[in-house]
Amino acid sequence: MVITDREFEIRFPGCSPKVSTLRALFQLVSDPLFIGYIVAVVMVFGMIDQPVQSAIGMRTSTFLTLVVGAVFYVALHFVALALSIKLTPQGKRVVHYAIIPFLLLGFPIVTLTVYAGQMIGAFILPTFPENIFTIFFRSFQVLVFEWVFHAFVFGALISRLNQIKFIEFGNNKIAQDEVVYLQALEHHVKMVTKSSEHVQRSRLKDVIQILADVDGIQPHRLYWVPKQAILWAGQDAQALSLYT
Repeated sequence: MVITDREFEIRFPGCSPKVSTLRALFQLVSDPLFIGYIVAVVMVFGMIDQPVQSAIGMRTSTFLTLVVGAVFYVALHFVALALSIKLTPQGKRVVHYAIIPFLLLGFPIVTLTVYAGQMIGAFILPTFPENIFTIFFRSFQVLVFEWVFHAFVFGALISRLNQIKFIEFGNNKIAQDEVVYLQALEHHVKMVTKSSEHVQRSRLKDVIQILADVDGIQPHRLYWVPKQAILWAGQDAQALSLYT
């Protein structure tokens, strides 16, 4: 089993554990709920006043700095999660304590983001020692946002993901709407998805039966294509061409 398909459990203090895979999380990143939450965090993070300085408003430079910082923060969380999976022996349940990446990454990333923002005029940072308090204040904000995510948003995202139907193809768990086409290869079937290819010893008609809930067509005895993957079709005097 590849690392992206291996199940893991995410734990965060004060929140119920969540079970998922890296492949599923990559899909969640493009979910409007996740994107909306990140934007909301950026807006709140940029506009909440601090006791040590006056509010500066949400300027374009402030917003862009925070967006870059948020993307970097999320990306490093994926790296930390991948390392947890990689370092956990096969056969042993992967348990990822999300508070650990926060403690290791949260403060440094907040510090870099704030100082980078100061350099381009996005933030007004007090001088020492007030600036240290500012960094800790902002890091505490991130901790609160992370808790809210694990307590409320993450569960809602997983529930939405569970509404997507998956199929088992060999050792891979694949979302039905990821399938682009099937191709028969003698005693094997190749499944091409939006991000990868998988080959499994099987018959084409058996795999088509597994995808019975998906509306598709068989333009040739060696191929099957789901209609949702067809961008457009072209026909000439001799053949019908399907473009996926």
